[in-house]
Amino acid sequence: MIKSEVKKVLKMKNIKSVRIIFSLCISLIILYQFTKIRTNFYSIEYNNRVRNQTISITKYADSLFTSSDVTNAHIKQFHDTITEKYKSIAGILFFETGNNIFSAKKDSLFYDKNDFEKFKNLYSQGDLQTGKTELKSISGKNYQYCLLKSGNFDIIIIFSYRFPFIIIAKIISEYTALFAILAVFIIIFYNRESIFIKIRNRKLTVKKSKDDQKILSENKSLESEKKPEFNPEINNVSLHTKEINVKSLESFTFEFFRKTSINFRLLRISLNIYDIQKDITLKTYETKGETFTKFSQENKSKEIQALLKELKKGAYILKNTSRSIYIPLIHNGKFLGYIDIDKNTPFTGNECSSLSDEMKTLVIKLNDHLEKK
Repeated sequence: MIKSEVKKVLKMKNIKSVRIIFSLCISLIILYQFTKIRTNFYSIEYNNRVRNQTISITKYADSLFTSSDVTNAHIKQFHDTITEKYKSIAGILFFETGNNIFSAKKDSLFYDKNDFEKFKNLYSQGDLQTGKTELKSISGKNYQYCLLKSGNFDIIIIFSYRFPFIIIAKIISEYTALFAILAVFIIIFYNRESIFIKIRNRKLTVKKSKDDQKILSENKSLESEKKPEFNPEINNVSLHTKEINVKSLESFTFEFFRKTSINFRLLRISLNIYDIQKDITLKTYETKGETFTKFSQENKSKEIQALLKELKKGAYILKNTSRSIYIPLIHNGKFLGYIDIDKNTPFTGNECSSLSDEMKTLVIKLNDHLEKK
């Protein structure tokens, strides 16, 4: 019996392992697709930024170099102005009638120092297009360039293909948000039973609080009308009548079963008290649905006797594919009996632990009751 329950626990662990692997795989697929889509978007955004910059640079060049009296001072002014304004410019080349008359570069923005010279060769070979911003791969590395004609000059503006800070900041913020969403998804998917139970119990607690206020109001009304006290001889009592005024194990069990049934949405819960002289248990009280029943029924079946041997060891037992649980009631090493519970859905590990903790108050009350007998 214990082995079968151990197998069930291991099965639950395997299910959770499968869940975490599955959720990680889904997260990686989402991350890959997001990266694929957004990388293309970032490239388009960067290309548009460079295109707009070259339009401004072309207008500025035309304003300086269309006159006939262009000097080196004008070229230097042009270089200083645009490199100060556009930090991604890696190099500038000036050609007049095919001759390179001016060149300037930032080595830190080139992947290889020789790449700048390769642009000179590409121009000499006529491999650069005029008038628009293009992407060029040099030694496997990408650069943006623009070959513009202004006055008597051919001017090549070379841009490093590196995202500016504003795009990098956007990438970091988007990925931070994505990772946060994926982390929440993994946590919810892995612990979905526990989360749903907490949400449900919170709703039930609010409802129970309202019910308790209603019950208190009804009890005060009943006392003022001097209605007869609850008769313990009556077996079936609706949980919604609440006409109980018996200071005993029975009234305590009634209220305890009512709250536990609501909080954990139980089908049935019963108290079985151990008779040490006969070595049997007596089914004493039970709540099933909305009905509280008093019994005096001996449990002599072989199955129950086998259960007792295991329960006396102090561990709870799960049966019926974890939809039934047997919880021992032990006080200072003394076995007092057990609680058996049925539920529509399998008990989770958290529910089993919570139920075992809930039984502590019942154990104290039951021990006091048995010592007074």
